[in-house]
Amino acid sequence: MENTRKKPLIGMLRHFENPNTMAKAAALSAEMLDCDFFFFNPKDVDINHKNINGLFLKNGEWTRMVTEFPDVIDNSPSKKVSKNIYQELEKTIPFTMHRIGNKDFVSKRLINERYAELVIPYRDLKNINDVKEMLSVHSRIIIKPSGGNRGKGIIYMEKKDDKYTIRAAENINTYNETEVEKYIYELTNKNYIVQKYISSVTKSSLPFDIRIHVRRGEGGNWQSVKIYPRIGSGKSVESNLSQGGSIAKIVPFLKYNFAEKWKVILDELRKLAKEFPVYFQKGYDYELDALGLDIGIDENGKLWLFEVNSFPGCTMFELDAQEVAMKYAKYLALQEENKLTVNQIVKNENKKPVIAMLSPSKGISKLKMACVAAASMYNCEFFYFTPDDIDYGNKIIHGKTYINHKWETKEYSYIQDIDVVYDRIRLVGRKKYKKIYDTLSHIPLTHNAFGGSLNKIEVYDKFKEEGSLAEYIIPYIYYQNTNETIKFIKKYKKIIIKPQIGLMGNDLYYIELSDKNYRIVYKNKELIMNQEEFEQWLNETVDKNAYVVQKYIMSRTKDYQAFDIRSHLMRNYNNKWEIVVILPRIGIEFEKMTPMKLGGYTGLWEGFIKRNYGDENYETINKKMRWLSRRFTDLFEKLFKTKISEIGIDFAIDENGHIYLLELNLRRPGFLYYEFDVARRAIGYAKYLSEINKK
Repeated sequence: MENTRKKPLIGMLRHFENPNTMAKAAALSAEMLDCDFFFFNPKDVDINHKNINGLFLKNGEWTRMVTEFPDVIDNSPSKKVSKNIYQELEKTIPFTMHRIGNKDFVSKRLINERYAELVIPYRDLKNINDVKEMLSVHSRIIIKPSGGNRGKGIIYMEKKDDKYTIRAAENINTYNETEVEKYIYELTNKNYIVQKYISSVTKSSLPFDIRIHVRRGEGGNWQSVKIYPRIGSGKSVESNLSQGGSIAKIVPFLKYNFAEKWKVILDELRKLAKEFPVYFQKGYDYELDALGLDIGIDENGKLWLFEVNSFPGCTMFELDAQEVAMKYAKYLALQEENKLTVNQIVKNENKKPVIAMLSPSKGISKLKMACVAAASMYNCEFFYFTPDDIDYGNKIIHGKTYINHKWETKEYSYIQDIDVVYDRIRLVGRKKYKKIYDTLSHIPLTHNAFGGSLNKIEVYDKFKEEGSLAEYIIPYIYYQNTNETIKFIKKYKKIIIKPQIGLMGNDLYYIELSDKNYRIVYKNKELIMNQEEFEQWLNETVDKNAYVVQKYIMSRTKDYQAFDIRSHLMRNYNNKWEIVVILPRIGIEFEKMTPMKLGGYTGLWEGFIKRNYGDENYETINKKMRWLSRRFTDLFEKLFKTKISEIGIDFAIDENGHIYLLELNLRRPGFLYYEFDVARRAIGYAKYLSEINKK
């Protein structure tokens, strides 16, 4: 007899009403694990009838449905208003998350134990003497809430002579003895601790910490999700993303800031990720599901434990975290007797649209995994292949598809089996790829624009000629001769020279005219020349008609770091443009941009703008950026008479908040930290094309 029982049902319980990015990531991850998933808050629970009015993600949209109680609940910490609901649910349903106690409790557990060397000297804040005694020993201290508060409320204090310097957020004030006693008194009834200040700063003097995010996953075993640096502003000791901090990739960050020590530090961090949660769990009689370890690194390369969090955020890598979290939730769901195993789940055998990703590489990526989940959500079949996987003689493709939780090779006829090709190579029209695209020409492609990088000057010319967005085009000229270039530099004083066609900031020259000398910055080199030398350098270095000369836009953070803004747009299941993300990209040095793969930073759009341009200007800049993103996209398709499905638009913002277009990217806009957002829209649009093609 065929088993028709349900899949394991996972509920995500949060206190906010609308599912966020994390909930979407969890839904995608649950799909990959053959689980049903829904989102709810305490108000959605009907205890008497034992059901929940939850939100299910179907075809990219959240749909409300009444469902029975789930097999397991991925929960957030309870609040007083919802305490009764939590208690009733937990009587019969396993919860994933449990509290670990406040910072004081955690620190006391570690002192004189295995990780005592990581613990920063501290004491409870009871009165002014606690502050004075700590300052007498350590000279610089931190005062912070005993309970977790997303990086808020951290106070830096330093004493020189009889004056106290206090820095809270970005406000710096100096107090005398009487004033500081009054200041501290206001904190004594708020559960604060006093801690030695650890100078954990980058080469550019920006504060940072390292977040080690670990979770229980498959089989209930601990797994490292992410190890990444969080960088604060120059005036704040806080590095939390919610407060406008930035993040970076760990290896290039360590290489840049710690030189020969980087490998040793990385090994120590990885060892902590592996061993610390196993040790830490021994102090509890219930299972913890996740830990966030915040690690500082001083000038000597020594690691210090700032704090341990039991509900660590996963902003910008939601899919990584939720992939592990859902494995743990499923593990808990299947622990009870008579719960389903994967092999018991009934599959839908109806003919599904087949979406094939044409990939530039054979390796497994997060994007490919996210596409598997998105395809399941849209009731599609997904596989990927490379040009080398095409068998022209037998008219088949040796594709990689995800079956029973592993990638397997499956043969597909490219004559009749494939409904849409999700093109990740995007080199239509290039001679080298002509045979591929000719062979697949009967199948709808998600991307039909001519392949390769855009000619920047051609793009500028067309937008400038059309006129409606001319004020957002940076002043420029073709590089044709030295005389015109010299005139341009004398007019604007600071310029850049870059290829009309180019990638990743290669061959970009910054030039500044000061008095009669020309300063040239290129990669890691700096040259100073007089006019005669500069003219000779131009003639020898810059190819005519291949470069554009452009006014330099002072796109700088408050800490004078170079930045640009990437606006990433994609078509969705409804064939409508959506802004996937607006992402600030910040250089690791003060004068130039740095690609993410080389150690550049990124952060949250709202926090970045508020920190650098003020809370009061966020709505204006955000509205303008979103309007420009859509307008440039629509106008590009019109002017170039093409239809695209994805575009990355790079903007600069000057010191006055004016936005300028830098360039458009059609081929493969980067998607670091938001792979599942790209997958959802890519698969949704591919399904749209399949449905249109069948009409």
